[in-house]
Amino acid sequence: MPHGDRFNHFQKLGDIDEELRKCISISQYTRPDELIKFLHMVYNSERFENLKEITIKKKKYYFILKEHNFYIREDYLSSGEYFIINLYKMIQSKRKCIFIDEIDISLDTSAQVNLVRLLAKFCTDYEVNILFTTHSLALMKMLDREDSDLFYMQNTSGIISFERKSYNYLKSILFGFTGWDKYILTEDEVLESYLTHILSPHSSSISSKFKIIYIGGGENVVDLYKRNQVSEFFATNGNVICVLDGDQKGERYLRTVENIYFIPFLSIEKELGTQYRKENSDLPRIDRDHDDKAIYKGLTRTNKMSSNRIFDYLNNTCSEDVADFTADILNFLNNFPKNPPL
Repeated sequence: MPHGDRFNHFQKLGDIDEELRKCISISQYTRPDELIKFLHMVYNSERFENLKEITIKKKKYYFILKEHNFYIREDYLSSGEYFIINLYKMIQSKRKCIFIDEIDISLDTSAQVNLVRLLAKFCTDYEVNILFTTHSLALMKMLDREDSDLFYMQNTSGIISFERKSYNYLKSILFGFTGWDKYILTEDEVLESYLTHILSPHSSSISSKFKIIYIGGGENVVDLYKRNQVSEFFATNGNVICVLDGDQKGERYLRTVENIYFIPFLSIEKELGTQYRKENSDLPRIDRDHDDKAIYKGLTRTNKMSSNRIFDYLNNTCSEDVADFTADILNFLNNFPKNPPL
């Protein structure tokens, strides 16, 4: 906003206060329904229900009418409320372009997100363009979508550049910690290691930043996935998948759940046990015959086979299925992060 305009407006409000009182006494004001709805939706509050609009010397002013003709002028509202009212005035005037520095500075997180969602509609209805700066994580995350309106402005040796960037890129640059575009939720450490192993040869071609997280047990994995669908604490829907052992196919807890992938084996340990017990097996032998998980641990802990050697060995037993599975996971990782439109 032009830095001097707000302070000039304060003086105008003081000058017209006497005229404002006269108009209130004879009820010479109107109800600005669109602005009231706008404020309601930004703040999720009904406290603007008695907002009134008055025109003095061809200028519009706003106030909240209280009992016995007491009133609260717009300049006595909070800085965020005052800002939104004046932004509304500018939009209504159909100015072609409005520039706002630090749009989030006087708004809480919820109001920031609500405001920007509503501005998208106002820009269409009033044919206005709005360019704003922000350091708000909430706003950046909301704007990070396939047709992103999110840009990174940088000053490099006096040269100003604007580049389209993802939310997690900006979060990493601006706040010094790493975020992820995609999440793969899986059952245990072995599955996490297996996924890391099959994806590592493709690391240079994977376009998104991703994180593999093992949870423990298929039902727990899916439960966490469902919670994320509601709260989106990992990422928005479509940016999180589950990878489970093949023996989980058909389980009741998976009904109606999407984005579930299964490795080509009943499990790494079960497939290893099957291959180990074959008469012509060429796998290294351990001291005693154990159950499936014990065979895996026995081979890796005695250094007879590393986890990666076991994964390669098993992959060779069904290479086509492994290739299809890997292609599915790569397809997920290489799609641009999907966030809902404004």
